[in-house]
Parts: sequence; C-alpha cells; structure tokens
Amino acid sequence: MVMKIRTLTYHVACFSCSNCEKKLTIGDEFVFREREDDILCRDCDTNNIEQPSSIKTEIYGGEDEDNWDGSTLTSLDNQMSNTPPLSLRSPKSDESTRVRTVLNEKQLMTLKACYAANARPDAMMKEHLVEMTGLSPRVIRVWFQNKRCKDKKRQIAMKHLQQKAETVSFFEKILIFC
Repeated sequence: MVMKIRTLTYHVACFSCSNCEKKLTIGDEFVFREREDDILCRDCDTNNIEQPSSIKTEIYGGEDEDNWDGSTLTSLDNQMSNTPPLSLRSPKSDESTRVRTVLNEKQLMTLKACYAANARPDAMMKEHLVEMTGLSPRVIRVWFQNKRCKDKKRQIAMKHLQQKAETVSFFEKILIFC
C-alpha cells in the first residue's frame, strides 16, 4: 500500500514528517510544501497557513504496486470507520484554496441512507447530519448537490440507451418483415 501526493509516491511506512519524522497515517493533517517536496505534520507546520489548497491524495493497495488503478480513496476499511476525514493542506496563500475531504465508511453510509429517504433534505435534517457525521454544513450541501447531479446524468444516460434499444428493435422488426 502506498500514499501518493501529486507526482510523489510514498510507502505507507515511509510517509512521515520531513522535520520530526513522525509517521503520518490516514486521518492525520499535514502540509505539503511543493517547492521542497516536504511533508510536515501539523505540529511542525510553523507557518500555520489558514487557507489550504486542494491536493489530491491517492492510496493504492495490492501486491503489484506497478499496476496502480488510479482510484481515489472514497471510503475506508471497517477498521477505520471511526477515523475523522482526511484533510490536506498546502502553503500556497496567493491562490484560492480548497480542502478535500475524504469520507469514512460510516459517514458515507449515513449520507446515502438520508439521500435514499429524501434527495433534498431540509435545513433541520442537514443540521442533524452535521451532528451525526461531524462534517461541515458545506460538505453536506456539496455532497447532496453532487449526488443529485450524478443521479440525473445516470438517468439521462439510461433514457438514451433505452431509446437506442427501442430504435434497434424497431429496425430489426422491419428487416424481419422484408
């Protein structure tokens, strides 16, 4: 299993703070200094940058690490289901910045269950989800927006496939009669 930050790849055992050499694990916050290719734990981050920028972190597993599938971590093992979301920070203060949150299994299941009951929860339900999951209201809102968008795209694609199948079926019937 390895951790990947942009173009850099680390074995999980080697993924540690460049300053104090503390081993970093899933759920730990850290700063990635791109210019020096340094990773700093939260304690060693002397700059204490307020606005993090988006860094895509990927975790790969398997026996053959040369054949990575490139999938992004979206949920964690059952052992890690109580782990808080993984937030990544970078010290670029001149750019607009975003934090990427990775949901653990319990959070994802809670959001999916609520979505199944109501795709557009009211403010009270969203507040209840914030308390249950420990996620920010913005993360909850964006997750529901993205899920509705994905479902709509999937529905449109299914409709197109169905229309295409009906057209093919129609032409097959014509060919049979000819």
